[in-house]
Amino acid sequence: MCALLAPTHGYGFEAKDLLAFSVGPLVVRPSVGASETYNDNLFYNSGSEESAFITGVTPAVDVRLGRLDGDRILHFKYDFNHYWYHGVDMIDTAVAHNLALTGTWRGSRFLSDTAFSFGFMDTVYGGYESFEQGGVVGGSNVERTTLDFSQRLRYQISQKTAAYGRFTLNNLDFDESQYSSFYDRNVWRVTGGFGYQVRPKVEAIGEVHYGQTSSDPNMPFRDKPPHLETIGGFLGANLSFTTKLTGTAKVGYEQVSAEPNEVGADLDFGAPIAQVSLTSALTERSSATLSYNRGTGASVQSSAAVYTSDYLRLQYRHALGTAHPVVVTLGGSYGLNSYESRLTAAGRQPGYDRDILGANASIAYQPRPWFTVGLYYKYTQSDGSSPWAGVDYAVNEITLALSLGY
Repeated sequence: MCALLAPTHGYGFEAKDLLAFSVGPLVVRPSVGASETYNDNLFYNSGSEESAFITGVTPAVDVRLGRLDGDRILHFKYDFNHYWYHGVDMIDTAVAHNLALTGTWRGSRFLSDTAFSFGFMDTVYGGYESFEQGGVVGGSNVERTTLDFSQRLRYQISQKTAAYGRFTLNNLDFDESQYSSFYDRNVWRVTGGFGYQVRPKVEAIGEVHYGQTSSDPNMPFRDKPPHLETIGGFLGANLSFTTKLTGTAKVGYEQVSAEPNEVGADLDFGAPIAQVSLTSALTERSSATLSYNRGTGASVQSSAAVYTSDYLRLQYRHALGTAHPVVVTLGGSYGLNSYESRLTAAGRQPGYDRDILGANASIAYQPRPWFTVGLYYKYTQSDGSSPWAGVDYAVNEITLALSLGY
């Protein structure tokens, strides 16, 4: 990095010659990042927190086939993350591989968007992510793979009417040698809907969806959570209030059901759902996004219960300068999960609530188009209303990061 940051006029090459290659519609952009992070509660504990400094290096490559404004675009990304831990005895290193492939095809009436991502991780696993998605307890490195797939189709039937469909698949799989506390998880959903242009700035939308969720314990003799079926629908609108203010508002209802599991528990639960998002370009250099989501879910810890989730998020971005911009971001979020009572082998357990609070701030400076240095802060706090709600924790994380690449 120091060599590339030095003046290059005497050597006969520019940074873009090393960091971006272009042959016709093919563009290849390698990059590398380095970071130093301090985390004051690495394993999401309460009362026995362990802090650590974490050094990270991330080489990556970005490959695009097709122009950004073209009708056919294929985009591939890969990054390798290697972390070294200092000041903690349980972990020395951690690694993560992330691969993503997206494709877009536009016709006169037809639009297709495809997205596929795959990740292999041997990193710390815990906190809210673990509680909801796969682990009864967290801490230490856990080997796991993730697979996410999304296919969206949209067809313009007439000048005012369009139909669309979407299929999503999410899969989480743990290494079987670490089976003691983790659940494999598979979720898929099919959505169909329509849009009707009521006015130039108002598009009415309606949709229905159906999906299934299955979880399998890796630990022998642990109860298997019930196989869930979810059906629901929305009515709403896409809105363009002004050239600087746009948004989406949808409200609906969702029903979750399941057959009895090993302890005889069954499910038949329904709740109102909603999705609201507003994006505003406050000035030429600042923007803000406000979103609210309400839906249903199922935790692996609640072997026969579901919850309603309310999640509110606000993000603000402001750019300073033009030739060498400084970008400042501020954000906050609040979530509330309300769990239904559930039947277990030990009897019926009461319902409970869990609060999830988050805050983030960053400042990034770009002295060159291909070089960025940033300081990032993140705070996460989670509190439950009963002992059944899992471990309460609070985590502060601050990171200094350098990125070299377009």
